[in-house]
Amino acid sequence: MDKILIIDDNQHLRDNFVELLELNNYEVHQAAEGLSGLLIARQELPQIILCDIHMPVMDGFDVLQGIRNQALTSAIPFVFFTAAADSETHCRSLEIGADDFISKTSTEEEFLSAVRCRIDKGKLIAERRAEDKLKYVKELEILLYSISHSVRSPLCSSLGLLNLWEANEQKEIDKKTTDIILNGIKTNTLKLDDYTKALTVQLQELLAKIQQQI
Repeated sequence: MDKILIIDDNQHLRDNFVELLELNNYEVHQAAEGLSGLLIARQELPQIILCDIHMPVMDGFDVLQGIRNQALTSAIPFVFFTAAADSETHCRSLEIGADDFISKTSTEEEFLSAVRCRIDKGKLIAERRAEDKLKYVKELEILLYSISHSVRSPLCSSLGLLNLWEANEQKEIDKKTTDIILNGIKTNTLKLDDYTKALTVQLQELLAKIQQQI
């Protein structure tokens, strides 16, 4: 059963829409003011939040910012549930993260259709985000495997050369052997330098992709 949170200080109107939604098999939670709405949103994690704009103490814009600033609730579809909104209010709402508007003067059919549409869209977005997370996890797994191979291999080689040096440090080592050891360590160091540079670029690109999904 899909879960909906309605935040509105008008009890009569709120009760009417709660009853309508419950009759259409939604689990509905309600709050008469913004702070309670934020607390319920964190506790219940609804599929959609319907919120009035003009409320005392904490208006709809404050509620929206509170929802978006919390990791648990930041991705929940947030719809302003209002009698009217001018273009300035509409633009401001979208700028701070509102997903849509539903008019309080809508017919029951229009209201239910708008709610259903927004919930379905939210689920689709959530599914895509989940797919992206799996993709990023796989990319990280590949990077970790690459690190294990590309870093440990030259490190182990360098350690082997250093052990050879230590084993013969009490003896006179000819120049040819010394050059082989030093050249080997130098080659491994350059490999590590090249790899860490490439790894830094890969991690930065992956981080940018993840940040776009947050």
